[in-house]
Amino acid sequence: MMRYTRMYDGEDGDTHFEDMDMAMAPVPVPPPAIGANLSERQLAEAIRFLEFPPGLSVDHPAPARQYFLVLSGGFRITVSDGETRNFGAGDVGLAEDISGKGHLTVSENGAYLAITELR
Repeated sequence: MMRYTRMYDGEDGDTHFEDMDMAMAPVPVPPPAIGANLSERQLAEAIRFLEFPPGLSVDHPAPARQYFLVLSGGFRITVSDGETRNFGAGDVGLAEDISGKGHLTVSENGAYLAITELR
């Protein structure tokens, strides 16, 4: 399983974090190859790359339901319920807080991300 962080709009009107596990299943390969594991297919609308410049600080809801993968650098997100988490290279998140109070993103030293907008 692969762990990722979900941000979502709660019924209380606040944005919250939730730790999630993405199920994976073995991919059949002929021996002697070593197999890998693969998640279920999810339909995507687009993939984009995003640069957070040093000093970025923006308070916003997610513009669309999207996965983000941190390629390099790091940043922190504070959701509207007050919880803060740090994200660095290799971390994956799912932003689903598209209609609530949103979250504050701060990147002191900059970061590069891959963003996958979901259908």
